[in-house]
Amino acid sequence: MEFTFSIIGCDSEVEKNLSKYLKNFPEFHCLFISHKNEEAIDYILQDPPSVVFLDIDNKRGLRNAFELVKELYPYLHELPSFVAISSSKRKAYDVIKNDFIDYLLKPLSLPELRKCLMKFKKQNQTKEPDKLCLKSYSDYQFIEMDEILYLMADNNTTDFFLKQDRKVTAYKTLKHFENLLPKNFLRIHKSYIVNTRQITRINFGKSLIVLRGKSPDIPFSKSFKPQVINLKERFYFSPSFAS
Repeated sequence: MEFTFSIIGCDSEVEKNLSKYLKNFPEFHCLFISHKNEEAIDYILQDPPSVVFLDIDNKRGLRNAFELVKELYPYLHELPSFVAISSSKRKAYDVIKNDFIDYLLKPLSLPELRKCLMKFKKQNQTKEPDKLCLKSYSDYQFIEMDEILYLMADNNTTDFFLKQDRKVTAYKTLKHFENLLPKNFLRIHKSYIVNTRQITRINFGKSLIVLRGKSPDIPFSKSFKPQVINLKERFYFSPSFAS
């Protein structure tokens, strides 16, 4: 699942470190960086980020960080998750009162940011979707996840191979769907993603995966072999025999 974030009111050093650390979390994408109340509010109202990192030390042009949060309440049904950044814990009461999800102290550290983002993701866990919507111009096709056998890259498009010998083409890259699909979909090759629930056999000698139905055997490449081995280990149990 993908998320977005924004950075508001932080000094250049905090911005630099935060941007660097967030590269360790590719599921989080930056929407904007701002240092002014009015600008930040307008950006949030246009496209609310999932997480907002907000410096509450009132520097870099922000009048009042907590007033910024309050100004959003009349306009949004659901506010972003705010994370306070400060050089001290003196404003802890205000942070709690304004429903911030976390409090990061300067200088920022990667381990503390990791805990913060893991907490956010845990709080925002959703049930995996059972359908996927593919758009082609004004045409929307809805596909049941369990109907998908595998995906194959075709230049900048992706072919979905489904049960009953059906195929649907989507005008997005395979990488796009790799980040979008549930965990039971596994990238095994630069050109293939398979639905692991449809696997019936893994042949490590020939580097092939066999799926249910009449679909062809799907190759997995050397670079993705560790993921295939991990998949096998999740389901393989060594038989034990009584002596």
